[in-house]
Amino acid sequence: MNEDELLTVTEVAQALRMDEHYVYRCINSGKLLATKHGNRYRIRRSDYQAFITPATKPVERPRTQRQNIKRLMKSA
Repeated sequence: MNEDELLTVTEVAQALRMDEHYVYRCINSGKLLATKHGNRYRIRRSDYQAFITPATKPVERPRTQRQNIKRLMKSA
């Protein structure tokens, strides 16, 4: 398999066992890199591999307002 091979949104969705809309949301949010050819997106196989490979450092989720209030109440 060539790392520069281009995959379609449908192929990525099938590989992930997800809906195509999920792939589009990942592309639009910047989580999945893609290039637009005409009116269609294409994803490099290497970018797909990077997307499915877990990050070495876990991503910290932003705190909700409720979590911030609880944290402040504990410290008071």
